[in-house]
Amino acid sequence: MVAVKRFRQFGLMLCAIVASCPALAGTLTMPAPVFVTYPGQTIGADALSDQEFEVNDSMNLGLYARDDGQLVGKVAVNTLLPGRAVALSAVRDPYLVRRGAAAAIVFDAGGLRIQASGVALEPGGAGDLIRVRNADSGKIVSGTVLADGSVMVAGQ
Repeated sequence: MVAVKRFRQFGLMLCAIVASCPALAGTLTMPAPVFVTYPGQTIGADALSDQEFEVNDSMNLGLYARDDGQLVGKVAVNTLLPGRAVALSAVRDPYLVRRGAAAAIVFDAGGLRIQASGVALEPGGAGDLIRVRNADSGKIVSGTVLADGSVMVAGQ
């Protein structure tokens, strides 16, 4: 069953669609760190173990990692403590481009493809928008990091 709730916030009438679901109470198995993982460290499969956590219907379980696949290979953004559930906001994908590292700049329009050398001014993972300095002209451009570590720019 789906219900529409109306509420007033900042003087505006807002509507929210809320899906009603059965109350959740009891225990749930989720991955938790075995030892302290510090920001910048990559999470390996050996760093996690499944643990039982008490849950209730007031918890937003979508904010937490529910299986190892959501954590293995990710990089900690915050300190992860042993025996605690891991929030998805506490991890990120590893950077493909590091600040100060060489990065290929790619412009692709129709049949025209231009590549140039550049230096990343910011770190970024696949899909991130970062700034890159063209090594030849010195011009700073913004582009999206691709899966291969190159940076796709649009016409500027």
